[in-house]
Amino acid sequence: MDRQKVLIISADGFQAKFILDCLVEAGYEAWVVELEDSTIAMIQKVNPDLVILNWGLQSERGLQLIRSIREADQAESLPILVSEVEMQEQEILSSLEAGADISLRESFHPRVFLARVNSILKRAHHVQPPGPAGR
Repeated sequence: MDRQKVLIISADGFQAKFILDCLVEAGYEAWVVELEDSTIAMIQKVNPDLVILNWGLQSERGLQLIRSIREADQAESLPILVSEVEMQEQEILSSLEAGADISLRESFHPRVFLARVNSILKRAHHVQPPGPAGR
């Protein structure tokens, strides 16, 4: 079975590296990209199973990206997880209203984060996550 693909879109290199290492260690195929005008084209090229948007990006650009993903033909049902420790309640609501599936505002705990990723992917694709019993 092919490994599930996760695209991390982030402006915070440290946080993105931490997320990337966590996902790769758990058996996912993952990439980090910065938010650019070509991000939608990258999503369509990579065809990920999940997009993780690190909210350290300027919030309006992040919201526009979520909306653009929802409007794209090949990516309209792509699960989107928004993650940022310092997100305010209104930013969480805005991301969910724009089309994100889940917004996390908490310290990064790798096992909890992976459990959430596994849960999103299991519901979205009805497949077993990588690793022994989903780790």
